[in-house]
Amino acid sequence: ADPLPPRALAAATGERRRMAGDEQQAVDVAQAAAAARACFVSEDYAGARAQLVAMGASDVKQRHNLALADHYASGCADPGKVLEVLEGLRDAEVDVDAPEDRSIVQYNAAVIHFQRGHYGRCRGALAPLFARIEPVDELLAFRVCFLLLEVCLLQRDLAL
Repeated sequence: ADPLPPRALAAATGERRRMAGDEQQAVDVAQAAAAARACFVSEDYAGARAQLVAMGASDVKQRHNLALADHYASGCADPGKVLEVLEGLRDAEVDVDAPEDRSIVQYNAAVIHFQRGHYGRCRGALAPLFARIEPVDELLAFRVCFLLLEVCLLQRDLAL
């Protein structure tokens, strides 16, 4: 192989440094996400919110998690507010490599509808998820199926 000219060598070295910086940033984000999850699980919703804000709510998943942290931090006082945020996220542009983000947002919106007793809206949110259930994560697929079954039983309508 031919040696790299000085300009290309400098560019390649800079690229390696940038890649190392990107890797470090990914590690930092992963650590902050783990800390946010730990706070959320321990019911420290303000701490989870602080971690998520520090990460920067740049993608659908982070904005979704921030909306849920806010919802729980408020004592679940205004489900309409979180539902509005979730429905906005559901309709937002989602990275093609992460279609499960939209599915999770849509499922959580269905859960809020269910909790509010809006079974028709819940079923309406679950129907598209059920229709494309195969690419969805297995745990989420089970949750979608069980919630849809519960809604159908409550509506006394088992015809899908």
